[in-house]
Amino acid sequence: MKTFFLLITAYFHAHVALAQTARPLIQAAGTSPQAYQQFLGQHSGMTSVTDYLASIKASNDEKIYALADHLEDPADQLLGEIENLHQEMAMSENALLFLRDLLDKAEAKTLSPSQRKHWQYLSCWVDSSLAFEDSPLCKTEKSQLSELQKYFPWAEGIQVENRFIRLQSQGQIAVALSVTYHFQILSNTHKAVHFFGTLAQLKQQSFQPETWISGNCDEFSTTVDDFTLQEQGAVFFFFFCVQSLKNPIRKSSVKRWAQENKSWLYAGGAFVLGAIVYGMKNKKLVIDTSGLQ
Repeated sequence: MKTFFLLITAYFHAHVALAQTARPLIQAAGTSPQAYQQFLGQHSGMTSVTDYLASIKASNDEKIYALADHLEDPADQLLGEIENLHQEMAMSENALLFLRDLLDKAEAKTLSPSQRKHWQYLSCWVDSSLAFEDSPLCKTEKSQLSELQKYFPWAEGIQVENRFIRLQSQGQIAVALSVTYHFQILSNTHKAVHFFGTLAQLKQQSFQPETWISGNCDEFSTTVDDFTLQEQGAVFFFFFCVQSLKNPIRKSSVKRWAQENKSWLYAGGAFVLGAIVYGMKNKKLVIDTSGLQ
């Protein structure tokens, strides 16, 4: 248990260090991906918003480690508790390794056929989440990364549980055919899409992802709801226009002042008009129409 605690502590500090040194950069929709990547390559203090989100791992591992106190529970109860956590949240690599050890200990119990089937399902989920390779415990489905990119053309990568894969890279992944996973589709231009289900079910979805940014360099709004991203993030429009997310430009200063003070403008306009009318009191008004002929 002490070893797990040290691993978690080291991982937490590594993540905090990343957040402090690398400023996440969002790519405004419609802008050049090549210019965006070139800008990142020339600014080592920034990272893509996809890499930033992929670095944020599950923070609920303590719920997993608490299962060690239930190792002596009946097999049905222990497997049921693991299943509930599987459905509730994505698992970090450390949590999956802990569950692998826990399931090995559970196998030592006398399991009924239905319990054995449940154990095999959970073991298949854990093993395939750790390796993305063929497993002797279950049938696997192999998918080329280039094929997955066709389903999600706006995305840079996909996270399965807490393992990140770049869709632009070559190769394939193997996931269990009937096992459900926590998927997260990550993009530099669109908000993350979360889905819990099998890979086959994921491919059947027609997602309509929401863009991070609406507008342009002169006037934009954001849909960012992550506090750290709001505070530290920036948005790339083009090479000479990178704006902070902390204070998005919604309107030009003149337009914004006019919008915010329109009631005063109306009142002031009425006052000026009244003054003009009063000043013209008892005066003869002559209209020269000669210029209209």
